[in-house]
Amino acid sequence: MNTAPLLEEPDLVKYSEYDLPLYFNEKTDYRGPPTPEREILWEKLWHQGAFEVPEDKLGIMNKSHSGRTYKHVPPEVGTGYAAQLEVLHQLHCVHMLRQWSYKEHWLDQGLDLPGSLYGDPKLTRMHLDHCIEVLRANIMCTSDVTPILIELDPKAPFGERADFRSNHKCRNFWDIRQWVIDHTAIP
Repeated sequence: MNTAPLLEEPDLVKYSEYDLPLYFNEKTDYRGPPTPEREILWEKLWHQGAFEVPEDKLGIMNKSHSGRTYKHVPPEVGTGYAAQLEVLHQLHCVHMLRQWSYKEHWLDQGLDLPGSLYGDPKLTRMHLDHCIEVLRANIMCTSDVTPILIELDPKAPFGERADFRSNHKCRNFWDIRQWVIDHTAIP
């Protein structure tokens, strides 16, 4: 059955510890101006299909049919509802804000703005504001309490800088993403 992992498979979410590469100038595959390769990497992070949430699990999610019409998965897949994970939505939002921050990259080359940035400017602004609010609310909801030490550095503008390379205990995103891929009900 293609059901939500936290509803049916509580052992799916595993944790790992990482020193996250968060310094200002640290290179990662996702940082920097748009390239065809980088855009593909970003799309692969968040652009996944929907999976099935059985109707009898709506209560666990604090949802009901009252006043709502939810999309069903195709009958050949099941009888439940189509859903996506919030983490993928949040990554879509980060991706969209990242693309917006580089909009001149496309415009300077005479290219159309990517996907949801192209079209009605009011809708684009509303979408961007929605993404900012989603990320703000999620950051406050998860409230990462990892300490960031202050490092003395005579070369830094104020003689000190934040040591952003801090150890984090993280959910294994790649396992979660793979679960979504393996349980896709609507591509």
